[in-house]
Amino acid sequence: MSQQISPRGTFLKVADAVRAQIESDLEMAELPSAAEVVRAHGVSRGVGLRAFGVLREEGLAKPAPGG
Repeated sequence: MSQQISPRGTFLKVADAVRAQIESDLEMAELPSAAEVVRAHGVSRGVGLRAFGVLREEGLAKPAPGG
């Protein structure tokens, strides 16, 4: 399945918000969990995971063991 951009680009907005969080806290060792992102942004798990996919492609995130 291809990752087409949704009409609202919600996952991109979430990725932008998490990216801004990373940039504002240079001492951040771990990203928030998918559950925390879903809750904080009021999105589905799928949207949250797509946002993490964008960050992974940019080299800002990598999967955690067991995640």
